[in-house]
Order: sequence, then C-alpha cells, then structure tokens
Amino acid sequence: AYAASVLDHVWNQRPQLHKDLREWLASIPASGDEDSESAAEALTMLAIRQHDASLISGAARRWAEEAASRRDLAVTELTRAALSEEIGPDVRRQLYDWARTSAGEPTQLTVAEVCRGPLARQYPQIALTRLRNLVLRTNVIVQESVVESLATLVRDPALYSSVTSEVARWVNEDEPRRSAG
Repeated sequence: AYAASVLDHVWNQRPQLHKDLREWLASIPASGDEDSESAAEALTMLAIRQHDASLISGAARRWAEEAASRRDLAVTELTRAALSEEIGPDVRRQLYDWARTSAGEPTQLTVAEVCRGPLARQYPQIALTRLRNLVLRTNVIVQESVVESLATLVRDPALYSSVTSEVARWVNEDEPRRSAG
C-alpha cells in the first residue's frame, strides 16, 4: 500500500499539484501500455479515497473519447466508481448527465456499456433510466448500443421483470423510444 499512501500524501499535502497529477494519472492509461489497467485502477481508488468523483469521471471520458480501445478501461473504472459507497452517487449522477446531454458518441456508448454490467444488477432502475435517456439520442450507433444493453439485461433472471416492464413502457411512448421498445 506504499504507492497509494504516497499518492494520497502528495494529493493531500500539495493541492497546487492537483491539476498536474490529474493530467498525469489520466494520461498513463491513455498511452495503452501494459500498466494501463493498474494505473486506471489507482486513479479510481484515489478518487474513492479522496471522495472526488471528478477524478475518474474526467479521466474516463477522456479515455472513451480519445480511443475506442480505451473504452473498456473507462467502462471498468466507471463501474467500479459507480458502485462505491464513497463516490458512487456522484458517478451515477455524471452517467445520468452524459445520457441526457449532448456528450460525444464514445461517452454515450460508454454509459450504455456501464449500464449493461454490474451497475444494472445492483441498481436496475438507475441503469434503465440512463438507457431510457440514451435511446433519445439521434445517433443510430448509440441507439443500437442501448438495444444491445437491454438484450443483455433481459437474459438475467433477476432483471427480466424490470427490463420487460421498461421496454413495454417505451412501446407506448413517442419515437424514438417506441422503435427501440
């Protein structure tokens, strides 16, 4: 735990370095080398320990927007952060904002992927709400990703009822939710 302790110490004792540390930590996984996953996890754990969701939200958006190959990393770390007790509510709110606003396609695809994983199993209504907002995007690729997410979730017996109820609701709404339903 020495590395985490040093990182926390520098973060707490040198606030003037926050901007540079954010940039440096976010750039390590963006390089795509073999240390990417451990660096991304270190950043997420720092965000959790410091109760600063923006650390991982900003980095994950950067990873998703810069390279499709980094989207998996963004999904993994956003999921880890969204499920944490410390920053989970803030990360889930950020996912909601990205689903509702004009975030870029890679970010919206990342939200759809986060919503088809462990987040949906722990917070089904939260995941379905983000998907409900994403399906309103005019981007066909994002809409298809939402449908893929729903198809994944409906296969889970614990989520079947929630997903089918949500889809049934969509069928009775205006386009494009009706088509997606």
